[in-house]
Amino acid sequence: MTGNAALGISLRGLWLAFTNVTLAILSGLFAYAHALNFLRYQRISNFLIVAKEFLDASFFVARRAPFRTSRHPCHWLVGVAGTFLPLLFRPVDRPCDLVLGQLLQLLGLILQVAGILSLNRSFGIVAADRGIKTDGLYRAVRHPLYSSYILGHIGYILNNPSLENCVIFVLGTMLQVHRMFIEESFLKHDDAYGEYMKRTRWRLIPFVF
Repeated sequence: MTGNAALGISLRGLWLAFTNVTLAILSGLFAYAHALNFLRYQRISNFLIVAKEFLDASFFVARRAPFRTSRHPCHWLVGVAGTFLPLLFRPVDRPCDLVLGQLLQLLGLILQVAGILSLNRSFGIVAADRGIKTDGLYRAVRHPLYSSYILGHIGYILNNPSLENCVIFVLGTMLQVHRMFIEESFLKHDDAYGEYMKRTRWRLIPFVF
């Protein structure tokens, strides 16, 4: 094994360890804050948001190794920030949720599960080629997971309105949209993905965007 290859493997291992540890810490603090709020108020929104982030963490750990991954530092920064930023959401002290907020969170969670099942372990943080997915929700829009995240987060903000949560939502949504364009730019050179883009016109919302 050459020195460069060993260095590459070492750096990749260190990066993976760092992201796993960071994810574990942020997820633990996130779950703890929402669990305390749930025990105090029994608000269903706390359970739904923790379930969503638990799904993200589970599929992140079980994701399939990519055929190729972007090496651009900006792509890594956007991917990591977009993934971890929602873990800074915190519940507010209020006795009950809004029905609309609960419905949006529940719908976002259902769409996320459907999107993850459609991906079948082709799940990651940074733009990468893990095989082109066109089944399930990916027949309707090119980025159904991002749609589910944004929808669920809108519901969460309705149930947990605060300046901090709103700032996190706005920044997180901007990062997710930027991440979406990065992924398309990275994958469009694949002929299969180019054909998929032609067949599936909409990115997030059918007949809208």
